[in-house]
Amino acid sequence: MKKFLVSSFAAITAMMSSASAAVVQIDAFSTGWYDSVLGFHYAWSNTTAGRNPAFGSVFRDYFAFDLSSIAGLPGNVRNVKITFRDIEGKYDSIDPTETFQLSSFEGDIDDLISENFTGGADPYDQVGGLALYSDLGDGDVYGTRVIKKPGATVFPNGFTVYIMDEFTMALSSSAVDNMNAALASLDQRFAIGGQLTSLSDRTDFEAIFSASQPSFGGPAFITVEVPEPAPVALLGLGLLGIAAVRRQRLSRKA
Repeated sequence: MKKFLVSSFAAITAMMSSASAAVVQIDAFSTGWYDSVLGFHYAWSNTTAGRNPAFGSVFRDYFAFDLSSIAGLPGNVRNVKITFRDIEGKYDSIDPTETFQLSSFEGDIDDLISENFTGGADPYDQVGGLALYSDLGDGDVYGTRVIKKPGATVFPNGFTVYIMDEFTMALSSSAVDNMNAALASLDQRFAIGGQLTSLSDRTDFEAIFSASQPSFGGPAFITVEVPEPAPVALLGLGLLGIAAVRRQRLSRKA
């Protein structure tokens, strides 16, 4: 009987450690970008990052996610990835590559997604907006990716654009830790900042996702693995244990 219990415990432990993981997709519920000069917030259903000479500023974008749908599930999330949809965003740079970096956002998400900081005649609080702009690029690095200039798309009128394809980035362990911390909080929301770290000293257009189109579900989504217990197998082992104990008692009476 002792051997059975020991082996059963070992089997349960093995099952729990190798339990299957459910992959859950969560769309960004809010996206947008801030500029480096006035701290303006552009809360649109597309995105962009880089330098725009028309505005005379640099843009950092953000992606906010509501994690409440996976709150309360057993164990911590793991293997977090973010996918940027094919939303016809342009690669607007003369350089052959640009480096896109994702970072943590440490501030208040309500402020981040708000389109009106002051409520007064001036709808934007420049100081608050610039602080949020800084926050979107100054935290923990969640991942970087070198974006290669795509092939040219030439329209009949001769207009040439470089349309970006969908791509996925695996997020760092610090991103996973911060996501699990967000899940344990009352807010249960999580935000990521994005920026180009390869910007030159030029003053021309140098951006990615430029002129991207609004997309159903937003321009980005994350996928997370959530551990699942093996309830049927554990129940089966429990019933086997009960049966073994019963057989042992019956054999002693006999």
